[in-house]
Amino acid sequence: MDWNELISIKNIYRAWKDFVKNKNNKPDVVEFKMNLEEEILQIQNDLKNETYKHGFYSTFKVYDPKERIIHKAKVSAFPLVIYPRRFLLIFIYMNWICLPNTS
Repeated sequence: MDWNELISIKNIYRAWKDFVKNKNNKPDVVEFKMNLEEEILQIQNDLKNETYKHGFYSTFKVYDPKERIIHKAKVSAFPLVIYPRRFLLIFIYMNWICLPNTS
Protein backbone atom coordinates (compact mmCIF):
# COMPACT_ATOMS: atom_id res chain seq x y z
CA MET A 1 0.00 0.00 0.00
CA ASP A 2 1.48 3.36 -0.96
CA TRP A 3 1.20 6.55 1.10
CA ASN A 4 -1.76 7.99 -0.87
CA GLU A 5 -3.74 4.78 -0.40
CA LEU A 6 -2.83 4.70 3.28
CA ILE A 7 -4.16 8.20 3.88
CA SER A 8 -7.26 7.85 1.69
CA ILE A 9 -10.58 8.66 3.34
CA LYS A 10 -11.68 5.07 2.81
CA ASN A 11 -8.63 3.68 4.56
CA ILE A 12 -8.74 6.15 7.45
CA TYR A 13 -12.43 5.32 7.92
CA ARG A 14 -11.59 1.59 7.92
CA ALA A 15 -8.94 2.26 10.55
CA TRP A 16 -11.57 4.14 12.57
CA LYS A 17 -13.98 1.18 12.37
CA ASP A 18 -11.22 -1.19 13.54
CA PHE A 19 -10.23 1.16 16.35
CA VAL A 20 -13.75 1.83 17.66
CA LYS A 21 -14.68 -1.83 18.19
CA ASN A 22 -15.83 -2.26 21.81
CA LYS A 23 -15.30 1.46 22.49
CA ASN A 24 -18.62 2.94 21.26
CA ASN A 25 -19.74 4.12 24.70
CA LYS A 26 -16.48 5.74 25.78
CA PRO A 27 -17.00 9.50 26.26
CA ASP A 28 -14.07 10.55 24.06
CA VAL A 29 -15.17 8.19 21.27
CA VAL A 30 -18.75 9.50 21.42
CA GLU A 31 -17.44 13.06 21.21
CA PHE A 32 -15.18 12.21 18.25
CA LYS A 33 -18.09 10.49 16.44
CA MET A 34 -20.22 13.62 16.68
CA ASN A 35 -17.97 15.23 14.04
CA LEU A 36 -16.58 12.05 12.48
CA GLU A 37 -16.50 13.29 8.89
CA GLU A 38 -14.74 16.52 9.83
CA GLU A 39 -12.32 14.69 12.12
CA ILE A 40 -11.36 12.17 9.42
CA LEU A 41 -10.92 14.92 6.83
CA GLN A 42 -8.72 16.82 9.28
CA ILE A 43 -6.58 13.76 9.98
CA GLN A 44 -6.19 13.12 6.25
CA ASN A 45 -5.29 16.76 5.62
CA ASP A 46 -2.73 16.77 8.44
CA LEU A 47 -1.15 13.55 7.18
CA LYS A 48 -1.10 14.76 3.59
CA ASN A 49 0.53 18.05 4.59
CA GLU A 50 2.85 16.38 7.10
CA THR A 51 1.46 18.54 9.89
CA TYR A 52 -0.10 15.74 11.97
CA LYS A 53 0.70 16.11 15.67
CA HIS A 54 0.01 13.36 18.13
CA GLY A 55 -2.37 14.71 20.74
CA PHE A 56 -2.11 14.80 24.49
CA TYR A 57 -2.46 11.82 26.79
CA SER A 58 -4.92 11.53 29.63
CA THR A 59 -3.61 9.84 32.75
CA PHE A 60 -5.52 7.67 35.20
CA LYS A 61 -4.98 4.77 37.59
CA VAL A 62 -6.41 1.27 37.47
CA TYR A 63 -6.32 -1.36 40.17
CA ASP A 64 -6.47 -4.86 38.66
CA PRO A 65 -5.08 -6.42 40.80
CA LYS A 66 -2.25 -3.98 41.43
CA GLU A 67 -2.13 -0.23 40.95
CA ARG A 68 -1.01 0.89 37.48
CA ILE A 69 -0.82 4.34 35.94
CA ILE A 70 -2.30 4.43 32.43
CA HIS A 71 -1.53 7.07 29.81
CA LYS A 72 -4.24 6.99 27.16
CA ALA A 73 -3.74 8.60 23.75
CA LYS A 74 -6.27 11.00 22.28
CA VAL A 75 -8.85 9.33 20.02
CA SER A 76 -7.49 11.07 16.89
CA ALA A 77 -4.34 8.97 17.25
CA PHE A 78 -6.18 5.88 15.98
CA PRO A 79 -4.27 5.71 12.66
CA LEU A 80 -1.07 5.28 14.66
CA VAL A 81 -2.56 2.34 16.49
CA ILE A 82 -3.86 0.57 13.37
CA TYR A 83 -0.88 1.10 11.08
CA PRO A 84 2.17 1.51 13.33
CA ARG A 85 4.88 0.39 10.89
CA ARG A 86 4.31 3.16 8.36
CA PHE A 87 3.72 5.83 10.97
CA LEU A 88 6.73 4.69 12.94
CA LEU A 89 8.99 6.13 10.26
CA ILE A 90 7.27 9.49 10.38
CA PHE A 91 6.22 9.95 13.98
CA ILE A 92 8.85 8.08 15.97
CA TYR A 93 9.92 11.22 17.82
CA MET A 94 6.31 11.92 18.87
CA ASN A 95 5.38 8.41 19.84
CA TRP A 96 8.52 6.93 21.41
CA ILE A 97 6.97 5.91 24.71
CA CYS A 98 4.32 3.76 22.97
CA LEU A 99 6.82 1.64 21.11
CA PRO A 100 7.55 -1.94 22.17
CA ASN A 101 10.48 -2.39 24.56
CA THR A 102 10.65 1.28 25.55
CA SER A 103 9.90 2.85 28.88
